[in-house]
Order: sequence, then structure tokens, then C-alpha cells
Amino acid sequence: MRNRLNWLKHSTLSYAVAALVVAAAVIANLLLETYLQASSTLFLLLCAIIFASWFGGVGPGLAATAMSISAFGYFYLAPIYSLNLMFRDLPRIALFAMAALFVVGLMATQRSTAESLRRSRTDLEDKVRDLDRLNAALQISEAYLAEALGIAHIGYWERYPAAKLINWSEETLRIFGLLPGSGPVTFERFRELVHPDDWQRIIAAQAEAETLRSGEHYDTEFRAVRPNGEVRIVHARGNVTRDEAGRIRRIFGIVEDLTERKLVEAALLERAELLDLTHDTIFVRGMNDAISFWNRGAEQLYGWNKEEALGQVSHQLLRTIFPSPLEEITSELLGTGRWEGELVHTKRDGTQVTVASRWSLRQDERGRPVGILETNNDITERKRAEYLTSHVFESSPDSMCIIGKDYRVQRVNPVFERFWRTPAATAVGMHIDEIVGTEYFEREGKPRLDRCFAGEEEVIRADWYATPRGQRYRVTTYSPLRPDTQRVEAALLIARDFTDYVQASEALREAQTELAHVNRVATMGQLTASIAHEVNQPIAAAVTEADAGLRFLAAQPPDLKEVRDALDAIMKAGNQAGEVISRIRGLIKKVPEQKAPLDVNEAILETIALTRSEMRQHGILLKTELANDVPQILGDRVQLQQVILNLIMNAIEAMSETSQGPRELLVRSEIDVPDGVMVTVRDWGPGFKPESLNHLFDPFYTTKPAGMGMGLSICRSIIEAHGGRLWATANTPRGAVFQFTLH
Repeated sequence: MRNRLNWLKHSTLSYAVAALVVAAAVIANLLLETYLQASSTLFLLLCAIIFASWFGGVGPGLAATAMSISAFGYFYLAPIYSLNLMFRDLPRIALFAMAALFVVGLMATQRSTAESLRRSRTDLEDKVRDLDRLNAALQISEAYLAEALGIAHIGYWERYPAAKLINWSEETLRIFGLLPGSGPVTFERFRELVHPDDWQRIIAAQAEAETLRSGEHYDTEFRAVRPNGEVRIVHARGNVTRDEAGRIRRIFGIVEDLTERKLVEAALLERAELLDLTHDTIFVRGMNDAISFWNRGAEQLYGWNKEEALGQVSHQLLRTIFPSPLEEITSELLGTGRWEGELVHTKRDGTQVTVASRWSLRQDERGRPVGILETNNDITERKRAEYLTSHVFESSPDSMCIIGKDYRVQRVNPVFERFWRTPAATAVGMHIDEIVGTEYFEREGKPRLDRCFAGEEEVIRADWYATPRGQRYRVTTYSPLRPDTQRVEAALLIARDFTDYVQASEALREAQTELAHVNRVATMGQLTASIAHEVNQPIAAAVTEADAGLRFLAAQPPDLKEVRDALDAIMKAGNQAGEVISRIRGLIKKVPEQKAPLDVNEAILETIALTRSEMRQHGILLKTELANDVPQILGDRVQLQQVILNLIMNAIEAMSETSQGPRELLVRSEIDVPDGVMVTVRDWGPGFKPESLNHLFDPFYTTKPAGMGMGLSICRSIIEAHGGRLWATANTPRGAVFQFTLH
């Protein structure tokens, strides 16, 4: 819009100037007409037209021409000041118009030529300035390139086929052992600097260059021999440019001294070969990730042999899965010289392995990276175990938590969250006393944690706990955790809720106690006659002694000594009857379990005393073999006597039903192990069938027609509750043997 306004202003001004100069020429003629001739008038008008064309261009020039023709015909042709007879002088007017148009065209051409020259000059000046800027930028770029090549110790060279000279940069001269500023090098001089055995390789490279298209490159490696005789390994790369006809215009490229890199690679390979005997995976790769060394451990783990792996790009061969982008890993490696992490590799058979990978960057004497030594340890099984451990931790039915040495929670599982009604996000970081309570922590938790932190392998605590769910019975195991060293870093607490089990066990124990009491009462009922006999004996003896005492008192004089002896006998009989009744009462009385040190032999003899009459009634011969110095056992006398009584009564019943063979009953006690006793009850009854042996102690299983099948089951429960064992075997040649141990 602004350009359009400027154009409009310029056009208006140009046409106004055209009108003014024509008017000025006319006025000048009118004022000076007495002094001027007609040719002078035409000259003034032509000057006005020339000025208008020069100032405004073709448009204003044509406008000035039209106004000049009109003024000429109006003011200077007869009749003057009239247009009626203008056409009578058309030749003169046409001649003037032609002259005016010629002048306008001439001025337009001159103006156009001048404008073109001005624009050409401006464009030329702009191009010169651009060339100056490009030249300066090119010089800066060349300086930067030369500096970068010098820093990278890379030399530049170029050769034109028309000339026999090779232009070398200062770094190229240094690589070949020449002084800086030596200038171009002849082809013959270059040949002197190449090892004779490698010259044919150079010739082959040159021949290859002549067959390449523009933009393509060739590379070769050869040995350079410096003037002082030092041999350097040089890597050369070259490009070719051609003209439109396909002729070679220029060959140029770079050279790099690989001597230090080759030495480092050789040393690296030599060191790596020393590790070829290890089972760890070790391989060396260049900065382009091409494998240059592959040890036996790598062959065994991945499945590719050395010949197949060498030259392959390691990450492509192993289909590496990185924990983060490779660019970030490479950046860390180049920055620190080392990198460690876990990678997933794919073996030749397609299976994946997880490895703990360590990368070490190798550099030459100038600090340039030349290779990477990579060691990998297969941790697939460890990762699987960690996963399974984590899975067990999270899905375990037990409450689990890890407590640090600062007594703060480090990790909890879902069961812990539900039991304590504390989310994991809240529990982690809390001091354990905030969860279980300060009083309990100081009294029970802290001492056990301290024992665990001190290295005690397993600390177990079974107790009732006050929890948000009320009183709960839990068994808690404290185990030390040593993640990497022998030093304990934390404790693992595993707690299982046994509340329902304990309550059920208590109910079962009460039921068993009740059932045992019923069983004792039933057994005592079977011994009614025997008990009556045992009680009647001391009573009858007391009556007899009392009658004798009365007779001794009636004698003249009374025999006081005999009376005294009779009274002593009555007292003994009364005590004997009291002991029998006390034993019977103890077996029948319903009392809670009371464990105390006891002599097993005494318990056996007291039980036998209650069954003597029953044995005499059935004609059974009792034998006892009670060991001396039997250690005392911690147990409940009533319950253990119930076991002995049941076994003796079962033997009596079994032998009373058969008339074959002897009716003998053996009760034996012997030392089993240090601080242990074994009791044996052996009979010569009919015994039991082999198929019954595995079911004798099952509840409600019996071989007697009127039996309940609870006696032996109760006996086994009592013995096991005392920490012992009860079992049965067949006697030889007939009968049964029941044995139990107590500690």
C-alpha cells in the first residue's frame, strides 16, 4: 500500500512538472515574442518536452508533447488564439509532433539505459559485497576446518591431474614427518614416503579413484616411512570431482595417523586374549561398534563363534535392548570413560538373556577414543529369582515388612497393609513404634530387632498383639538381610496370624481333655471289681486287726504290746485304702493339665496297683522290667497314668479273649537317649491284622466289638503333647507291642 501511494505521488508530481515546464515555455514565448523567431519558440517547447521526459518518463513526456502541440497551434499559427484553422497547418504540426515524439523516445531510451546501468551497477556492487562476505566466510570456514583437522590430527590433501604436484596441509606434512611450510609435494617425493611393500596398494587406490563417479570416495591403509626412518600407519580417504564431460578435475581427501590407535588396539587385544580363559563374556569393539575380539565366554553364552562374530556390529548381532537411549549411554561413556548397567541380549537360538554389562573406553596417547572393552555377566537367573522373590513378597499370605537399622519401615506387602490398616505409601518411612505402639516396641520389638541386626539368624516371637482388629495371636520371625556383604543392612519380619488356629486348638484341647476324662471314667468303670477288691483288702485287714486288738484288751492282764501292734496295722491298712482311693480319685477327677517333674517308674507302679485284681481275675502273669536311674520327666502324672492304664487294659482284654499260648504281660522302662525314657507294654494276645496297623490310632477306629475307637487316639495326643511319640508293632510270635518315648 505504501509503495502504491509513493508511486501515485511521484506520478502526480511528474505530470505537474510536465504541465509547468510547458506553461513556462509558452509564457516565455508570449513575453519575448517580439524578440524571438518561430524556431526559437519550437526550441523552447522541445526543451520543455525534453525536461518533462527526463524528469517523469514516457508518460509525462507524451503529456508535455500533447500540450506543446496544442499551444503551438493555438498561439503561434494564424489565426492566432484560435483552433478553428489548426488543420490547415497539419504538415507543420505533424513535423513538430514527430520531432517531439523523437525527443520523447530518445529521452525514454536514455532514461531506461541510465536506469539499467544504475541497477546493474547496484547489482554488481551487491554481488561484490556478497562475494566479499562469502570469501570472508570461506576463509573463516577454511580456518575453522584447518583448526578442526589439526585438533583431530587429520591432514588434508588435494591433487589436480593436470599438475604433478600434491598440495598437503601442515598436519599432513607432520604425519609424513616433513617440516611445515614445505609446500607442494611431487608424486615422486610422495612415493619415497610410502613403504615399498604398500606402494602397489596406493597405485590400486589411484586406479580405483579414476573409476569413481563424483561424490564417491575410496579409502586405503598403508605404511608411511618418515625421513628419519620411523614407520607410521596411515589411513587415507579420497573423493573425486569431474567436469561435464566426465573428466577428472580434482582428487582430494584426508589422511589420519592410526599408529597409536593400532598400538592401543593391539594392547587391548593382547589383554583381552589373556581373559579368553575366563567364563565371563568379554569382547572388544571399535568406535563404530564393530567387534574386533570375541572370547570363549562370549561364544559359550551367545552361541556365535569368533569367526562369525568378528566384524559384526555388536548391537545388531545381539539385538541389544538398552535401559535408556544409546545416545545417552554413549555420552556418559565418552564423558566418564565407563558405563555400567543391565542389558537384554538375544542369543543365536533366539532366547534372551539379561546381563550386567560394564563398558570401558580405551584411548590413545592423545586422548582419542579408539575402542570399547565390554564385559557381560549373565544375571538371567538372578533377575528371575528377584522377580519370584518380589512376587512371593507381594502375594504371600503372611504379613511381611522390611525394617532398616534406623527402625523405620522400608517396604511392606499388601497383607501388612490390610492387617495394620496402613497404606504402603504411609507406612514406608514410619518408625515401627508408630505402628505397633511405643510400649510394645520398647519391651518386645526393639530387643528382637537388635538381636537380628547383631547377626542372629532367626528370632521367633509368638504372642498376642493389640491391633486395630483387636487381640490377635501372631507368630513373627525376624531374619537378618545382607544384600551384598556380610554386614546386616535390614531385617525381614514375617508374621502369620494364628488367632483362629489358637482358638480352635484351645477348643480342641478342651474337647480332648473332656474326652480323656470320659475315657478315664469309662476305664475306671471297667475296673470296678478290681478297685473294690483293692479297697476291700485294707478294710478287711483293718477289721481283722481291730477284732484282734479287742481280744488282746479283754485278756487279763491286757496285752498292750499286741494291742499297739494291732493299732499300727489298722493305721497302715487305713493309709493303704486312702492311697488307693486317692489314686482313683486323681484319675477320675476333672483337673486342668499340670506338668511337673515325675518319676515314670512310680507312675507305672501306681497304675499297675489298680489293675492287679483284674489281672488275677483273668489269669494274666505280670512282669515288670523297670530300669534304675531313669531320669525324671516333665509331664502331667494323671494324663501319663491314663496312657499306661489304657495300654495295660487293652492288653488284658486282648489276652482274656484267647486260650492259646501264655497269658503274660510285660511292662518295661528303659533309658532311650540322654534325658529320655521309653516305656514298653508287650502282650501275647491275638495281635492285630497288618492292614489295621496304619489305623490303630485313628479316631473312632476300633477292633473291639464294643469299643469307641477313642482310647489309642487320646493316648497318642497325650504323648505328642508331651513331646514324645507313641507307636505299635507286632510281637513275635504273637501279640502286640506298644511303645512310647518321653523327654
